[in-house]
Amino acid sequence: MEGVKISQLLKTDHINDNDSFIILQDGETKRVYGKTLQGLKTSVVNNVIDGGLDKALSAEQGKLLAKRLADLEYKPISILSFNSNNNVVEIGNVIHDVRLTWNLNKQPILQIVDKENIDIKLREFNLKKDISKDATIDLEVKDERGLITNKTTSINFMNGVYYGVSDKDISTSEDILTLKKELSNSKSRSINVDCGQEQHIYYCLPSRLGDCTFFVGGFEGGFAKTNTIQFKNSFGYIENYDVYKSTNKNLGSTEVVIR
Repeated sequence: MEGVKISQLLKTDHINDNDSFIILQDGETKRVYGKTLQGLKTSVVNNVIDGGLDKALSAEQGKLLAKRLADLEYKPISILSFNSNNNVVEIGNVIHDVRLTWNLNKQPILQIVDKENIDIKLREFNLKKDISKDATIDLEVKDERGLITNKTTSINFMNGVYYGVSDKDISTSEDILTLKKELSNSKSRSINVDCGQEQHIYYCLPSRLGDCTFFVGGFEGGFAKTNTIQFKNSFGYIENYDVYKSTNKNLGSTEVVIR
């Protein structure tokens, strides 16, 4: 469709907000809506000193007009999301690459991941890097007006909190490794177990997380700390672990709240 000059439209009365126009700007056609034109018209008229709207739409003012239209349509670049496939890693492990994915609200003119310039069209990237401790990875983008924004994603190394049931004492690293594992830096959670004949419930966690309080059926108690051992996880990392054991056995299907 052939476009018209925006100056012609701005001299037109009765432009409704929802009207749609094909305009000619810098040799190209584009679609604008009445609401945008009304705001632009008000801006131009308010800046006229002499000569009315025709003077405001002179060649020199035309450049200002184009800039104001661009200003009305400009959206600052924004990083909508930035994620990795390795947010939580077991302590003692070493990862060698991280798969990163992100979303932007528009195309950047520059993208930098972990201080490395990458193709501006990419929205995922495989970062080759040996990581063995807590780390953050930075994404930086720049738009056509020079605005720079960034976002980080974290990689956190944690040891396991282990729990489950057993008909024998849990007293070694090998024993603990037979229980269910959750990588966490918190002692607090709710667990559900099925405690059968001659079995006790066990809860094992790093001593650095502090003493635990147990609630079963809304009542506090029912567990005791039986041991503190030097625990070696499956990656060879060693630290002190506290071992808690239910006072009673044969508890059946039980929910335990730990704080």
